[in-house]
Amino acid sequence: RAMGPATVLLTVLLAATAHAHCIASDPAGVLPPIDLAPFTRTAATGDFVLPESGFDDKYEWVFNLCAPTVWHDARCPPDAMACERLKSAQIGTAVFGYYATQAIERTATGAIARTVGGTCESSSEYTNYRADYYVECDPSLPTPVVSVRNASFIDCYVAFTLRGICNSLPPPPPPPPPPATTCVSPKRAAPWPAPHGDGLGWAQGAGVPRACNLDARVSASGVSSSAVIDDAGTAYSPTAAGVLVVSTQATPTYVIRPPAASVIISDVVIAGAVVVVVAGPASTSAVRYSLKDWTQISSTVLSVTAAASAILLPHVDDSYFGAVGNVLFSAKGDQLSWTVAVDGQTIALASNADSTVLFATTSLTVYAVTASGIPKWTVAASSAPTALMAGPWSTLMFTSQIETVLVSGVTGAVTWRAPANSTCTAVTAMTSSCVTLCGHRDANDNWYLVALGLNEGTELWRVSLGKWHAVTDIVVGDNGVAVYATSDGSTVTLGAVDAATGAAAWTTQLGGTGAGLSIATSGAIMASVQNDEGYLYIFGFDGDTPCQ
Repeated sequence: RAMGPATVLLTVLLAATAHAHCIASDPAGVLPPIDLAPFTRTAATGDFVLPESGFDDKYEWVFNLCAPTVWHDARCPPDAMACERLKSAQIGTAVFGYYATQAIERTATGAIARTVGGTCESSSEYTNYRADYYVECDPSLPTPVVSVRNASFIDCYVAFTLRGICNSLPPPPPPPPPPATTCVSPKRAAPWPAPHGDGLGWAQGAGVPRACNLDARVSASGVSSSAVIDDAGTAYSPTAAGVLVVSTQATPTYVIRPPAASVIISDVVIAGAVVVVVAGPASTSAVRYSLKDWTQISSTVLSVTAAASAILLPHVDDSYFGAVGNVLFSAKGDQLSWTVAVDGQTIALASNADSTVLFATTSLTVYAVTASGIPKWTVAASSAPTALMAGPWSTLMFTSQIETVLVSGVTGAVTWRAPANSTCTAVTAMTSSCVTLCGHRDANDNWYLVALGLNEGTELWRVSLGKWHAVTDIVVGDNGVAVYATSDGSTVTLGAVDAATGAAAWTTQLGGTGAGLSIATSGAIMASVQNDEGYLYIFGFDGDTPCQ
């Protein structure tokens, strides 16, 4: 069923006060908030009604904004905000949006409100109907003009355009100031804190580097570097057999197995009370498992045109962002919230303090979209980014083989660019004290761990790691300690340094071809080491009990 546009002039009563459920705010704080109450219909004015022009005049749309529809029946219940109904009989046929699901976000010309409706059986991609409202503020229109912007029953979707007066509101308070011009990490009062018995302190006391054997490990065939660890210290790692779940004591608990032997699991993320994995022959579904009883809750089908691995990123509650090939998506529960297609394959994904989603592609572009999927800005890269990191103060850093670039996550303005031969050529990690750490390789294949000041990109310190010891991952804790992983192709080295000074804490060597690191807010760290057998290690910043 294809819809054509239809426009009709309607009257509306202006609301005297602003209501929180009808305020459109800019997450970045750049645009002033607006009140959409002038578009809300009441019993006195009646609902917005538009015919399904261009398809079948027997049907029409009945909808409201920031409130349920005034009219309702058994198929369009009192909590519905957008319904389809038979025109002559006045009988509802489907709910395209419920009021309780309304999410509003500010745009440059007005706002977008998104809603989710009842179950849709006409689509293989979407399980629920959806209705979006595109509001365009126009002070020359004392009464709103509304039209059907787009509609597709194959996609279970309708979008309306509403043009009219938006009420202005006082601007929000300004965002916190950026870091000072001279950005230097605070130095420790003593070389290292004494051990404090919870596994997260330093065990050597005087700060003398020493080895840590990390014997607490678990074998996992085909272990992936894209594993995650929750705040309780439980690890979830994609493997050749499925998602391996490992307890804090590095003891295998069980394996979440894919639905078929041919299904490959690309990535895993903890989203609220569930574990989400992206799986399929071409990573075509996002499957949710309950943390309570480990049963499969649901599976969301993704539209992917070619085989590609996936990247997942947790957001809030049980929502998450993901990228598969050239498609960026947001999902909450078992519902896709939005999808965005871009040029090139997505190779890195991050989210900054204001929930802006940042992603880099092979098309030499770094994109930023809002948490609602609305494009914000793009930044060109001189070569394909190899790492992307969102840090404090809404800063964003990306690294390529040619340069390292720091930009504002709010506006996309470039703060500085530095050539890779003097800064970063590998992964990056930002601290809360305006220092970024990264791996650097010189012309002779010597590798270093380098610390840069965020404001100017100037080098603060560097630690030599050895020839061919490529930096594969870095994590930084709230205690100012950085743990890094390197690999020379046959040996993995894990080590810890003071992020403020570069002073070494401990190092250890393991057999393997590469390693990835994950960190929980509780301070637990997990290393996923790739080799013929594969191993997972769970430890603290001090290397945990095997280092005592």
